Amino acid sequence: MNIRFFLQRVMLAGIVAASIYFGVQNLRNATVIGNLDTDPVTQWELRFQPVKKLLPFQRGVIGYITNSDVPGAKYDVNNEEGEYTLTQYSMAPIILVRGSNEAWTLAIFNSKAFQLWSQSNHGQFRVFLMKDNLYLLQRLAP
Repeated sequence: MNIRFFLQRVMLAGIVAASIYFGVQNLRNATVIGNLDTDPVTQWELRFQPVKKLLPFQRGVIGYITNSDVPGAKYDVNNEEGEYTLTQYSMAPIILVRGSNEAWTLAIFNSKAFQLWSQSNHGQFRVFLMKDNLYLLQRLAP
């Protein structure tokens, strides 16, 4: 009976030690991956705050274009719809519509896509360069 009691205690101690070890490993991995205080949606929302501050209105409609709207630019098809949805959420109550036909347009371009876009749209927009590949475009001619 003493051996059985001893084995139970050893097994219990092993389970507790393994739980503590893996808990510490998970915490260490989580801190390497990113900030535990801010979730990705909140980070995405914070990214667009400067854009919202530059707009001359708090409610309205603006255009939305990305690398996929620029002929010859490379883009990730898998991220397009998700980023559009997150951006709509982040910009609310501003409404986003695909295209650049509005007076104001939000553009998310990498440097190559912006270069290609600006060559074909030279002089049509006033460009406000933001950080994180964001551009706020103001149409100059109706």
